[in-house]
Amino acid sequence: MRIRSLRASAVRLLVTAGCSLLPTVVYGQLIRRGPAASATSGEISGTTYDSLGGRILPAATVQLAPAQAPQRARTLVSDADGRFLFDSLPQGTYLLGLQHPLLDSLGVQLPLTAVTLLGAHVRVSLGVPSATTLRNRLCGPQSLRDSTGLLIARLRDAVSDLPRTEGQIRATWVESAIVDGRLQRLPRSVIDSTSDEGLVLLCDLPLGVNALVRGWSGTDSSGAAPIVIPPDGVLRRDVRIAPVQVTVVREAGDGAGPAASALLSGPGILRGILRRPDGRSVAGARVQVTGSVGRDTSDAEGRFVLRNLPLGSHMLEVRAVGFIPFRLAVDVSGKDKPPIDLTLEAFLPRLDAVRVVGERAAKSQGLREFAVRSKGGFGTFFDEGFLTDFNPTVMTDILRQVAGVRIIRGRVGENVQMQGGLGWSSMCFPTVFIEGVRVLLDEQTSINDLVPAQDVVALEVYVRSASVPAQFMSQDGCGSIVIWTGSRKRAAPGGVVPPPGA
Repeated sequence: MRIRSLRASAVRLLVTAGCSLLPTVVYGQLIRRGPAASATSGEISGTTYDSLGGRILPAATVQLAPAQAPQRARTLVSDADGRFLFDSLPQGTYLLGLQHPLLDSLGVQLPLTAVTLLGAHVRVSLGVPSATTLRNRLCGPQSLRDSTGLLIARLRDAVSDLPRTEGQIRATWVESAIVDGRLQRLPRSVIDSTSDEGLVLLCDLPLGVNALVRGWSGTDSSGAAPIVIPPDGVLRRDVRIAPVQVTVVREAGDGAGPAASALLSGPGILRGILRRPDGRSVAGARVQVTGSVGRDTSDAEGRFVLRNLPLGSHMLEVRAVGFIPFRLAVDVSGKDKPPIDLTLEAFLPRLDAVRVVGERAAKSQGLREFAVRSKGGFGTFFDEGFLTDFNPTVMTDILRQVAGVRIIRGRVGENVQMQGGLGWSSMCFPTVFIEGVRVLLDEQTSINDLVPAQDVVALEVYVRSASVPAQFMSQDGCGSIVIWTGSRKRAAPGGVVPPPGA
């Protein structure tokens, strides 16, 4: 875990005015001179920009004061097009300042810009710094070279919405790497403490990678909310926290007994509507706030209601057959707010190019061995024909079909466990193999995040360690899950090959 101690109160960004439409404007120093200095008064006008968002910045507060008499300040608010104009100004040097809630949320304080009026008119542009400027000044030039990003977050109370101090925010993600011939998922994290205004700056985050952010102060905490740093490298996201309440929920299990999950709960409520891209409703979708007691299934009109939710920032998960599963960061409150409107993206299966080859000859060596093992009667096997007909949304949809496999709701999604391990005394995490390469699985990693269920063409599950082939054996005596991926095609009728006695 990397810890970057970057107290936000000590790194107020000092940048000057942004890009100008006029080539004669110099950053922070204007100064475009008018015709001859014959007029005794003139005007200063300009435009306010949001360089971070690449757009005009309306409703920005602009202040102007004579450099020699700053107490004689004049204040304007830029219009819907970001324009402002100060007229009837005596010639001389003036100081311009810009204020806007966006600057406050970024923890950025712009210095005053000096403008000298010697003619009838001067035009200047003021703006929020660009993403490149923010990354360079707050994270250093290395951030631009490494293609890493910046999260600007403020820790807030979920009830009062006021900033919380003496807290921390941590971002975590997983990187895949080949170590000693094995594909390993290596956890990475960055953590920082809040400033006196509740502000936290997290550098070194990878661009375009799914990450989880969590905040806390004392015993108050948020859930694990998903984030993705955009291509420009800067994301702003408030993290809301609340007291933690845990409820133990026992759900129907298998022969190993009922599964007990410690889940978060509280007085929160969240309503929503699920739609297709064409606007039609999506019925039968599974909706839940990860790690909490709140779950529901959308009705015929696509509506869902999640109750007894923990307050604060959390992860909303939506899964529906025929649609791509997705996660969304939500802020749960105790108030019954209007429903959120969500559009699901349809899953489009990938089609192989037409190749004139024998079907069996085109199979990989791994799939040929899969076919041989499926006839041996040790383990449970799901072939391409079954997976095509079943059309699972996530991996745990398939694994629920296997006796001896337990699916437990965890803080980061659904965890897979088997009864076994050394001594068969408790539940254990199975070893996962993808294309024959070992992948580490633990309580911080959901198998649903390892590979999309739509990409699986064959699956073999060994619940008992005694039945696991030598090449797929675990090191702790737990069972194994072997996954083969590719593009599915309609195959000859197949299905599940159960283990003996099942």
